[in-house]
Amino acid sequence: MSAVYSYEAARRRDPMIERISMGIEIIVKELRPEVAAIFSAFPTPLRLPSWLPGMRLKRVSPLAKELATETMESPFAYTERGLATGSISSCMVADHLLKLHESDDDPSCYKKAVKESAAAAFGAGSDTTSVVLMNFILAMILQPDVQEKAHALIESVVGTNRLPTFQDLHPLAIMHAVVESDVYKVTTYPKACEIFILFEPMLISSEGAIITPNVWAMYHNEEKYSNASEFNPDRFLDSDGTLTDDTVSMVWGFGRRICPGRHLAEYSIWSAMVCMLAVFKFSKAKDETGKESRSNHSGVQGLQCDPYHSLAVLLREMQKWI
Repeated sequence: MSAVYSYEAARRRDPMIERISMGIEIIVKELRPEVAAIFSAFPTPLRLPSWLPGMRLKRVSPLAKELATETMESPFAYTERGLATGSISSCMVADHLLKLHESDDDPSCYKKAVKESAAAAFGAGSDTTSVVLMNFILAMILQPDVQEKAHALIESVVGTNRLPTFQDLHPLAIMHAVVESDVYKVTTYPKACEIFILFEPMLISSEGAIITPNVWAMYHNEEKYSNASEFNPDRFLDSDGTLTDDTVSMVWGFGRRICPGRHLAEYSIWSAMVCMLAVFKFSKAKDETGKESRSNHSGVQGLQCDPYHSLAVLLREMQKWI
């Protein structure tokens, strides 16, 4: 919200964030691939009344539409008001609105494009980022040796009197490897066919055809990634500890449909991960008797997989951070 709208959200229960999150949650949960496939192939059931069993999509659609409109309009209006009063800092929306009169395009069309692009930037970046970070925490719980190795490196580079910054990016190469090892698990969305594609033994000749790249197979190619299912950041490090040239670029999409916010996303994730590991220690939750709870690694399925798991979060040597 800050990068796109220059909006500083409240630490808890921010009304705008809650409404936007509700809309994103409905879309992610209801627009599951199997639901979209069924209604795309057989659109006739969409004419049935919403009260019939199996028509939940029609029941939640009015609320989803309302929240989608609100998601696009409310934060944009906030930035417009702030820009008029001079009370906001540089952000995506403000910077483009300041260039409104420099554009040869129709002002109303230009504003509409900025508004829709901003909503897409926030919607695409917020939920996916949180899923990556939740998967990262799960990986740290399941791989405590990787967690301790990363924490030891962070402490050796930044000490104990400050948090990591982007100036520590290169010395903390292992953390960049952790990021790459984590984000390559994230599923990308389908893309549209922009040109005629020859993919042996098939010719995809219909422009606009939906293509779902099998990213899972790409990342589980044993010829490139041995023990591909294992969370192993070392696979992205050379023998001297420097990063390899493998940037796991497939996770960001392909061609003209590649994620335009991939650089912001990658470095935001890096910053969040190193700061969390510098301050916190993640472990499995324990019951009343002190035994570790049985891990549940399942998640909520939809456009993406939201993992959920029980955990214990400990503050590392609290006196250092007070």
